[in-house]
Amino acid sequence: EKVLELVDEFIVKNITKICNDLNHSILSELGRINFRNGSIKKVEISPKTFDVKLYERDNKLVSSSLFSAGEKQILDLNTFGYFIPI
Repeated sequence: EKVLELVDEFIVKNITKICNDLNHSILSELGRINFRNGSIKKVEISPKTFDVKLYERDNKLVSSSLFSAGEKQILDLNTFGYFIPI
């Protein structure tokens, strides 16, 4: 049982690290392609649900319902690590 606890702890730590790394990578890539005119200042991926949230200045959450179909595709591709060379 102790081994299972250690494995669970290892998994949680690694998922959290991967999500944090993705937050930075996605933000960098979105900035590089000037996504939404560079207004995105923070990306947050939940390590539990894998929900992606984007924030503008002053930590204002951007509703994904405001994104065009193309913007949603770019965000989806960036989230899954397929950075688009534009």
